Amino acid sequence: MKRKLTINTTLLLALVLAVSTSALASTTWYVNGASGSDSNSCKTSLAACKTIGHAISLAASGDSVIVSAATYVEHLNIGISLNVIGSGARY
Repeated sequence: MKRKLTINTTLLLALVLAVSTSALASTTWYVNGASGSDSNSCKTSLAACKTIGHAISLAASGDSVIVSAATYVEHLNIGISLNVIGSGARY
């Protein structure tokens, strides 16, 4: 009985660690309306998206979108928990 309890405890611990590691992982997406392109990876400031909407479409809940100073004419619907950080914001 003790061996079965140890195996179950070990499996439970492994499951908890796997779930919490993926929950902590998040991605930062970059947007630059002046020099970005929606065909870029959007994962660095040098390979930024052109539009905020495209970055949001790539993002998952808990991710961040850093938006450079530019004029953006977009209608956005954000249906997930997302950090949107504007130019000059301290983060």
